[in-house]
Amino acid sequence: MDNESPSISGLEVKRRLAIGGMAELFVAVRASDDREIVIKTLLPGSEPLVHELFRRETEVLGLL
Repeated sequence: MDNESPSISGLEVKRRLAIGGMAELFVAVRASDDREIVIKTLLPGSEPLVHELFRRETEVLGLL
């Protein structure tokens, strides 16, 4: 993928899925089992409030 995609150990980022006001979504494949997953990353320069909202979102999604 391009230089702007995240680099995460154990994942191969395939493509950007979407970009919004505070984050980007990427499709990636896990090396361990070849499953496609979606990664959400904050845009560079995000304010502390956005970081807190992102953290809360991950907590809520973890409960599902």
